[in-house]
Amino acid sequence: QGKCDERDLHDTLLSGVWGRQNTPVNRRGKRMIRARIFGDLADVLRGETARVTEAVSREVADAGARLQADLRAATLSAGLGPRIANAWRLGVYPKGRPSLGAAAEVWSRAPLIIEAFSAGVKIRPKNGTYLAVPTANVPRRQGRRMTPVEVEARFNAELVQVTRPGRPALLVLPAVAAKSKMGFRAATAGRAGRAKVSVVMFILLRSVEPRRRLDLGAMSARASSALAQRLKQIL
Repeated sequence: QGKCDERDLHDTLLSGVWGRQNTPVNRRGKRMIRARIFGDLADVLRGETARVTEAVSREVADAGARLQADLRAATLSAGLGPRIANAWRLGVYPKGRPSLGAAAEVWSRAPLIIEAFSAGVKIRPKNGTYLAVPTANVPRRQGRRMTPVEVEARFNAELVQVTRPGRPALLVLPAVAAKSKMGFRAATAGRAGRAKVSVVMFILLRSVEPRRRLDLGAMSARASSALAQRLKQIL
């Protein structure tokens, strides 16, 4: 009783002087605070609300952008490549105007791949018996390894399945080594002088369980905690 917390009195709204000697006392003997409001209270409150609204919207948008950047960096570090890393998207709502209820959403346009490497999901073939896992011999196209159909079209040859008792089967096709010694080329008539070899293009697996490389829950929790601290500071 008789104590006052200055934080409860906003300096733009209230003005008063108190102390042991000059603080008024009511009939119960308890100290009181006298305060006076300057200006139009409604205008002051509207201005303060607008300031807080702008600040909240700005901090939420910044937090979303930081989380998006962190997720992209983590995806690259996990070895999933720039295409999957850049698939992270950011949305800030409501669009085009500040709001005390502002929210940011970060999501991936490659959700199945992200789920596989963040939750350790076992991947099985959707259609067929095996998953064709590309080897380093498979050429790249637009930043990714080619599919079996694309490989056959590139080398103008059919993939042949090679079974191995107790070991995964393979998909191979005939090709010749490139002059640069990097990779292989189609065994065309113009390359008849080069030795033709059977090149392992794919390993056939019934399922794969990728090692967990991303901790999305921890990254989201850190972003939420940092945002809460920032809002606490500005409010």
